[in-house]
Amino acid sequence: MGVHTGRPAILFFGFLSVIGASFSPSFAADNLDQTSSLRDGLSLLYLCIRFNRGNEKPVVWAANRESPLNGSDGILRFGEDGNLVLLDKAGNIVWSRILNSSTGGNRVARLLETGNLVISDAGGVLWESFDEPDNTLLPGMKLSLNTKTGARKHLTSWKAMDDPSPGKYTSRLVVKHLPTTVLQEGTTLIFSPGFWNGVGFTGSPSHNANNFFNSSVVSSGDEVSYSDSLIAGTGSLRLVVTPSGSIKRYVWKDKADSWTLLWTAPAISESYGLCGPYGTCAESDYPNCRCLSDFSPKSPEEWQQGNWTGGCVRNTGLSCSGGDGFRAVEPVKLPALLNATVTEDMSLEDCQARCANSCTCTAYGSGDIRRGGKVCVSWDGDLVDIMNFTSSGQVLFLRVADANGGTIFS
Repeated sequence: MGVHTGRPAILFFGFLSVIGASFSPSFAADNLDQTSSLRDGLSLLYLCIRFNRGNEKPVVWAANRESPLNGSDGILRFGEDGNLVLLDKAGNIVWSRILNSSTGGNRVARLLETGNLVISDAGGVLWESFDEPDNTLLPGMKLSLNTKTGARKHLTSWKAMDDPSPGKYTSRLVVKHLPTTVLQEGTTLIFSPGFWNGVGFTGSPSHNANNFFNSSVVSSGDEVSYSDSLIAGTGSLRLVVTPSGSIKRYVWKDKADSWTLLWTAPAISESYGLCGPYGTCAESDYPNCRCLSDFSPKSPEEWQQGNWTGGCVRNTGLSCSGGDGFRAVEPVKLPALLNATVTEDMSLEDCQARCANSCTCTAYGSGDIRRGGKVCVSWDGDLVDIMNFTSSGQVLFLRVADANGGTIFS
């Protein structure tokens, strides 16, 4: 598609040659109808959408990322059956989308300024690229999970910076009592920003405290979704899962005329389970891991060597006979929701009473800070993936053998 000066957002929709990273679209409008086609003749082709901003003009979506056109011309058009197809030079279908519609009529593919490629006819939208995320999350896109069917929309990294085929890292929404997003390598959990507390993720207390974007988690029927929205006048935003297993968020700044890295994760201290049970992480401290107060390293030798995954153990065991109490540990990222129970419409006072009456309950806290703490989260067993902050975290009420005195961290 041609270049339109002054257009603020995504502009290009055409063929990307990974070899040389060149781009030479020949389509001169934002629409593709049933009488036109988009073609190119590079050496290794991916049908892609990319930003018209910055020297790199980053790609945000590739249609045929698993099946590149190799050494042949590519043609994108509507087939005689009305479906959108990508053909090689011999006329073989490399990629297609079946567009079921009972209304008939002319079909049009249109690239919106949001970066969403939408196919519609007289009856409305038939398909959109935002429903099939690549490695990039844009404002208006959703990471989602249908809790009934298990259907989800998630991000998958590229295999390499110059290879859009699916890599080994994914970012997805998980609903384990309360929603969270996770970064995984295969099935191995690498990072989680904590669960959603109604305002933000517990491990990212300043996540929405910025001048560029807001994030939200919404439940609607069986679907739970996470999305970003731009604050008016702030330009463009993109979140990318990289081939090396990190998440990077970029914002376009007009004054700098460049993409600025706003946020990256995980830092070393954010790696899931780094400090083991009852250990807490702090990026600004060395060593990164400490034991909670009244706990000591399970293996002092390994702890001294920088292997903290074994975590910590209590100095004094719980009695469960009326002598236990609770110490407020703050400000922290609340533990992962392993062995947790979440109860709606329960005050923190009642949450404490329930935890105190259960010999297996080790801590409690608030699951939704918008509701005055009236979402009770109580943990049974070990507490993992805790992080301490200098400000803006939440309060963890930790069960201890003696609730009097002591410090937050040992």
